[in-house]
Amino acid sequence: MFGHTAACSDATQDPDLHALVADPKATVAAEFFRCLALNQTVVPNAEVDANGKVTYKSSSPDEEALVLAAQDMGVTFTARDGDMLTVDFLGKAESYELCNVLEFSSDRKRMSVIVKDNETGRYKLYMKGADDKVISRLDMSLNPDLAELDHQLETFAQLGLRTLVIGYRYLEEDSYLAWMERWTEANTSIENRDERLAAVYEEMEQDLELLGVTAIEDKLQEEVPETIALLRRAGLKFWMLTGDKYSTALQIATACNLMSPESEGGVLLRVEGETADQVGLCLNTLEKQSKQAEARGCDITVIIEGGQLGICLEHHKEQFRDIGMRSHAVVCCRVTPQQKALVVASVKELDKVCLSIGDGGNDVTMIQEAHIGVGISGREGLQAARAADYSFAKFKFLRRLILVHGRWSYNRTAVIAQYAFFKSIYICLIQVLYNFYAGFSGTSLMNTFSLTTYNVVFTGLPVFGFALDQDVTEEKVFEFPAIYKGGQRSNKMNAVTMATWFFHAVYQAAVTLLITLAVFNVDHLHWGDGYPVDYASLSMVAYSAVVIVNQIVVFLYSHYLTAVNGILLIGSVVTYFGTTMVYSAVPFLDFYQVMDRLVSDGNFWATVLLIVVVACIPGFFANALQISYFPTFVDQVRFVTRQRDEQLRKGADPAAANPMLGNQL
Repeated sequence: MFGHTAACSDATQDPDLHALVADPKATVAAEFFRCLALNQTVVPNAEVDANGKVTYKSSSPDEEALVLAAQDMGVTFTARDGDMLTVDFLGKAESYELCNVLEFSSDRKRMSVIVKDNETGRYKLYMKGADDKVISRLDMSLNPDLAELDHQLETFAQLGLRTLVIGYRYLEEDSYLAWMERWTEANTSIENRDERLAAVYEEMEQDLELLGVTAIEDKLQEEVPETIALLRRAGLKFWMLTGDKYSTALQIATACNLMSPESEGGVLLRVEGETADQVGLCLNTLEKQSKQAEARGCDITVIIEGGQLGICLEHHKEQFRDIGMRSHAVVCCRVTPQQKALVVASVKELDKVCLSIGDGGNDVTMIQEAHIGVGISGREGLQAARAADYSFAKFKFLRRLILVHGRWSYNRTAVIAQYAFFKSIYICLIQVLYNFYAGFSGTSLMNTFSLTTYNVVFTGLPVFGFALDQDVTEEKVFEFPAIYKGGQRSNKMNAVTMATWFFHAVYQAAVTLLITLAVFNVDHLHWGDGYPVDYASLSMVAYSAVVIVNQIVVFLYSHYLTAVNGILLIGSVVTYFGTTMVYSAVPFLDFYQVMDRLVSDGNFWATVLLIVVVACIPGFFANALQISYFPTFVDQVRFVTRQRDEQLRKGADPAAANPMLGNQL
């Protein structure tokens, strides 16, 4: 192996390798780097870098890395002019005609090109692809011993490197031209074009001579392990769906904290078998093992390859899915894009919310199948980003999307949705209860103006302020990610919370109407003019209290008060009285001088105040009782961190000053 000696640790600087490439008798080394330079889709830039080397544009960073590696060995891809490719081979220009491109696909897992050497007139096929796809197409008479190849592939995979096997063959002109006729016929066919092309490709990609193996390190982005560890603490389960081989996927899963090694108490369960019966027996065994591991509190990881996954999805979907949901992580390797989407669809059938995140074109179907699709934009292109609901540049931003903005959004939406039901039930029940008093005459207590402006103007504005609400800060969520588990249990919107809001509406409607009728009855006379209070005035007493109570309810459910909240809450009340006073000043309306008379009556203000106090005091007491005796995890976090911050402001060590506080932290 080159580049692994005491004298030289870089293969591109190894003099022995350079000498081998320059040796006319060592055709394998030369053809290996020719394949890297020719079997690609990169485009050379017109300018060179500071070191005088050619730079490239490519949608695939892997292809660009391979072309640059060939350039470091003196085999430089210099120009692409239509179908003409130019390569500088150790200072000598070589020209090739690109005859055919047998394109890469997720099913083929390989790419081939057929080129014609313009100097010799000979045709050559260069192939690179996944080991299982290329090795099966090698000519065993030319490659009698593949033991060393298997050893190197396994070594690279255990290092978490992505491998490609390189092969080539010479083509006779007659056989190539005959094949071109079949290719043209398949390519121009209307029916079953893809299947016919695949058969023609398969016919050509045979009897190859092995040239070598490439291994590329696909580095994890910054803070990927920390992000996954944080999300796992928040109660999320991960399914890793990748096209990498078993060993590579295992190393990547370990490196990014997706699974725990066995030395740390992790349990790895591998699904094996070649037939449906064999896979079924394996799943029965794994099911027992997973239950035992779950009882011991172990961190369970299930790993399965594409062949076995296809069998599971067809014959044992429910059993495999149950084992996967019992596990902390599932690693599916050597899977196709279609299988990725099928796995996501399978999990969705359990009424689980699925988020898919990916950065390549192979992830598009998976992203579109999930409830929430996230695309990472970068060197792999923008296909995933364009197909996703959300897009960002780095994986680490996922923690803010889920734990911070996702959680805040759920809390806000849950409260706002239930508040919308509450305020509608509140005013409707007053109307219903009033008809008991009015002998079921169908008379509406509220006038048309009040009902029209209720939802939109006088109680709708504070909702916009609640859209900024934060029960805990972003820093506390990252410090205590288990806070997120409350949303997974629907703690903010469920049958109990809906019933609580409904009870509040019923209670406050009854209080509002009864106190209004008790004070402003038929015998009530205005303080100033001594005239009885009319029907319109009775309506506005109850309505005024309803508007104020709504603002206080929003205030009670708010955790994060800002100037915007204050302006909207107080402004809604001010707007209400200002609007009704103006409306009351219009002479030709039935509402003329109604509010003028009410605001000058002390009983009006006393009654509204009494209604607000009686209606809202139970809510204040219930909140205090819940926080004091039945605190949620969020309440505990806020209490503990508040005490810690106070100790830190005093310059004391929180754990030393309060041992119990130290244990809680």
